[in-house]
Amino acid sequence: MISDRGKICYLIGRPLSHSMSPAIHGIIYSRMGLDWRYLLKEIETPEKIKDFASAVRESERCPGFNVTLPYKSSIMKYLDGTDPSAVKTGAVNTVVKNKNKLKGFNTDWEGFRDDLKLSLGISSAPESALILGAGGAARAAVYTLTYGFTSVPEQIFIYDIDYDKADSLKNDFRDASVEVLKGSGLKEKISAVDVLINSTPVGMNPASPPVDLGITQTKEALRVYDMVYNRKTELLQQADKKALRYASGAGMLARQGARAFELWSGTKVSEAVKKEMTEYVINAAAAAEAR
Repeated sequence: MISDRGKICYLIGRPLSHSMSPAIHGIIYSRMGLDWRYLLKEIETPEKIKDFASAVRESERCPGFNVTLPYKSSIMKYLDGTDPSAVKTGAVNTVVKNKNKLKGFNTDWEGFRDDLKLSLGISSAPESALILGAGGAARAAVYTLTYGFTSVPEQIFIYDIDYDKADSLKNDFRDASVEVLKGSGLKEKISAVDVLINSTPVGMNPASPPVDLGITQTKEALRVYDMVYNRKTELLQQADKKALRYASGAGMLARQGARAFELWSGTKVSEAVKKEMTEYVINAAAAAEAR
């Protein structure tokens, strides 16, 4: 049980009932023997973020907090500074307090990069990648591919039904070789790229239309990453049938959380604990889908 002096971290957003973050952070605290607690804090309107941020500044027990939808962008105006990763991706998912100052970071890209290495064996930037979606998760993916390795891809393709959003992403990453796919040609690009990434929430709900690309002709070494973590999506099922190497977003979720803790505490999380966190997400998702 946490003492009245223990540290308290939060996740803010709306809604939060589905969040696995308290459990995965709890694994860190338990394995490291820490007097810490992680709480969900639903905030109904963006205006109320200011009051929460002020309370954190004054708290002696809160070293920081996480941010999820729909506040990853709107949180920025209430902070004292932002890391370049947050500026470039346009999203803050981790806030660190230091001497009553709040600084925003994006740890999604680091969780994604680390899981690409572990789950898909991608230790250097692929020559080409196709990203489905152009939202915040897609921006984290582009940031990872562009700045997360010692090399950069020759081409990053973006596909989103909202062409304006895709064009905006391209314009914000002028230093990367980003091309927006419009109209036909999606399946042809899938047959040519090295990595396929789904950054959309499509596939999260089995009752909704899935990402069904009808994967047929691909590179033998195509690797597929679906950021959805709560189930084995139809996209991953297609990759499985084709004997392609694939991964869900479970490792990304766990590893971005571990990185957030490292920023709050200044203490490294062991690989064994990160793997336990990932396994928890996978097992919890499988159990929920089976119900």
